[in-house]
Amino acid sequence: MKLVFKLFAVLCLCGAGFAQSTYANLDDTSGWQSCSSCTGGGTAKYVFQQLSNAAFSRDGKAIKLGISGGSAWSHVLAYKTVAPTTSSVRHFIDDVWLLMDKPANANGFSIAGHQTIGGRHYRFSTQCSFLKGVWSVWDTHNGHWLTTSAPCTRPLPLTWRHVVIETERTTDSREHFISFTVDGRQSIVNKYVYPESGSGASVGVHIEADANGQAAPFNIYWDQFNFTAW
Repeated sequence: MKLVFKLFAVLCLCGAGFAQSTYANLDDTSGWQSCSSCTGGGTAKYVFQQLSNAAFSRDGKAIKLGISGGSAWSHVLAYKTVAPTTSSVRHFIDDVWLLMDKPANANGFSIAGHQTIGGRHYRFSTQCSFLKGVWSVWDTHNGHWLTTSAPCTRPLPLTWRHVVIETERTTDSREHFISFTVDGRQSIVNKYVYPESGSGASVGVHIEADANGQAAPFNIYWDQFNFTAW
């Protein structure tokens, strides 16, 4: 028998042998921070806004994350610590809708739901690169991207895209990228990498907009961002 309850926008499903928590509509919550130079890829001129009456939104609210100039191939990152965590939490799902106003001006975007536990930081960073045409996953220990065979194409302007990413922390302390699902089409990834050192015990998320070689202007609207951990 399952007990279902909702408290402070957190949905917990508790049943025999597991406890699952979904942190719903993170784009509507407080605690977000943003930066560009922190990404290590040059510095972008950027905009980060949490909009209550967003022009482009599925529920009336959204995060606007965009680039308006700066260094070629630069990035802007928005990130948030979501909740404390324990060693029993190993599985994660990022579920988000996004819309780009000028996708032709962008190199891509990144999404991650990460965990710090037991002296290690598991980034679970992913990137949709329009130039490569595929998803990549971040090799946290060695510090570089690993390409996958999962397709990631440039979306049409002003068109919503639904992205679901499933990952897990393995029993031998590795990051396991399981699958990407884009607009209902799933690609199995099955990539493993090792984490980096870290302190504390928390889970969090980040989103990123990636500039092209001219740092041409564009915006991404992020909505209905749900993060599930169990």
